[in-house]
Amino acid sequence: MTMTKKRRRTLNHKANSSTTTPRDSLTSLPIEILAEILLCTCSPPTVLAVSRTCSFLYRSLALNPNASLSGAVSVKPAARCLFLNLETPGRRARRTMPPWCLVGASASESLINVTSETQGWLRQSFGAPPVESTRCFYPSRLGALIWPRGELLLRKSDWEAFQRDAKAYDNAEQALAEREQAVASTGPHPQPGRKMNSGVARQGKGSLKLWRTKNLAESEGWNLEDLVESQTYESLQRRKTFLLEKIEAKDVPPIRTVIETELLALQARHKRQEAEATYRGKLTEVKKIYERMRCGTLEVAHTGSSGSSDPLILPPLSVFCTLPSVRALKGSPDPNVLPPSSTSDTNDINSTLAISLVKADIHTWLIPVQKHLMALLGYPNGWQSASTRTLHPLKRITARFFCRRCGEGRVGRAYQREQCLDFKGVCSHVCVAAPRKSIEDGNGQERGGSKGKMLDWKVDMFEKNEKAIRVIKIILNYICMSEDTATVSAVVKVTGGSIRCMSCKGWIVMDFDTAASIPS
Repeated sequence: MTMTKKRRRTLNHKANSSTTTPRDSLTSLPIEILAEILLCTCSPPTVLAVSRTCSFLYRSLALNPNASLSGAVSVKPAARCLFLNLETPGRRARRTMPPWCLVGASASESLINVTSETQGWLRQSFGAPPVESTRCFYPSRLGALIWPRGELLLRKSDWEAFQRDAKAYDNAEQALAEREQAVASTGPHPQPGRKMNSGVARQGKGSLKLWRTKNLAESEGWNLEDLVESQTYESLQRRKTFLLEKIEAKDVPPIRTVIETELLALQARHKRQEAEATYRGKLTEVKKIYERMRCGTLEVAHTGSSGSSDPLILPPLSVFCTLPSVRALKGSPDPNVLPPSSTSDTNDINSTLAISLVKADIHTWLIPVQKHLMALLGYPNGWQSASTRTLHPLKRITARFFCRRCGEGRVGRAYQREQCLDFKGVCSHVCVAAPRKSIEDGNGQERGGSKGKMLDWKVDMFEKNEKAIRVIKIILNYICMSEDTATVSAVVKVTGGSIRCMSCKGWIVMDFDTAASIPS
């Protein structure tokens, strides 16, 4: 009969389970932990029952004459303490005495009291564990007793082995010290002296090389730090050190021209580094001034270019850094360009004069921008009005534009709701090129991707947003307001969500900014 896989697996499992012996839980415990558990029971019958479970425990608990638990197997819980009548030394050290027995164990032929000899240090240094307490106790009084009571009993065999090991260790240490002393005395120099001399020699050699390099730099008129960084001089010094020779005056003339060239290159590099560090610091200050002017926290930035109370219109940061006054303030990373005097007021970017010059350059930059945008709105020849209540065409809510490079909808965070730009948004708009897409290589990883690059700001890239202007005029017609009225901006904000789109099937109600972003 052919057996199936399941039948064969079942028979093998039964055979393996029948041959495997169950693990003994008592023998798997350390003998010390088992002894502590049995001592806390105060029950000799329990100790006898445990000793009869296997031959190992029987030999350890009942037959071993030196076992400290052997006394527990022969004393009954209610019997009289027969401490002095016990036959084995291990029984004299038992702990399972009746509660009324307060007689302490003492030294015997197998135990020795080493409390006075050790003076407490043996408990930490001695490897063999001491025997149990010399006092009788029972579980109900464990919390009130202090155990052990300061006495330390050891088996005589353990104590003698400890003394032998300590004596052997002392003899070995003494022999090692004598051998080292003999070896050191036979050598040319003692070991500590040789180490000290080598350290002094290394320090002297380093100071001597530095002293010679310093003298050479002073005699030739070179900078010491640049001379140390020179590769040619470093190679010469390394070669002389390897040959145990010193650099002499005749070694310098053949390589003086090469060293001069390297020192000049090092000086030029240091100048470039200083100029670049100064330029980075000035550029950071320019960016801080730009952010303060943009946020309106700069005192002189609260007024417009014409002295009115209108907020200052700022160009993008890239254009702002190209203004003549800003270029003069931030300087140049080229070390050959003469920097402005440190005592000049125009050199201080936070001074009132410097900020005034920056504002004047911004006003000059705004003139062609305003002219181009006015032409888009239908005022190619400019606009003038004697009335102070009539808004400038670029300040009206119908002055809406968009960037041809970015398209409709790609605006900054401040114009996400309107989806179009006003005059201030046109001046601060930043065009970002589309990011380059990454290409997957053979391993499935994307490579070659990059972020979009910022493009140069050009006013020719902006056009009038006809759709937004048409929607705004329709809304103004419903509320009977004119676009050139000074209070029209405040009125449309008060309307709130009262504008409904009739082109949609649902009742979509929106405010003015949201309605201006939806094409009609």
